[in-house]
Amino acid sequence: DNGIVDCRGKGLTKVPDHFPEGIQELRLEHNEITEIPPRAFVPYKRLKRIDLSNNGISKISHDAFQGLKSLTSLILYGNKIKDLPAGIFHGLISLQLLLLNANEISCIRKDTFKDLQSLNLL
Repeated sequence: DNGIVDCRGKGLTKVPDHFPEGIQELRLEHNEITEIPPRAFVPYKRLKRIDLSNNGISKISHDAFQGLKSLTSLILYGNKIKDLPAGIFHGLISLQLLLLNANEISCIRKDTFKDLQSLNLL
């Protein structure tokens, strides 16, 4: 078990909630997911990488990524995200890579990235 769950291109319409707790990488790109619900990844404390690129995500709960202290990469490009809720990245202290390009974001709150001390590529 290499800690990777690969659900690429499976036609998923929502984030599944039955993964092994020890997973480190979650590949969910090229699906039809439209929203990320509250605390969607809370059981998966060891997650280092989440790839949600090329879905139809337009809504992300402010606490969707709560508790992911080990997360280093969050890939959200190629979606329909229009705005980022206040506090959405709160607590993501290890995050180094955040990809938000190819979305529909028109304005960003000034404190959106304030918790991301480790960020080196946006």
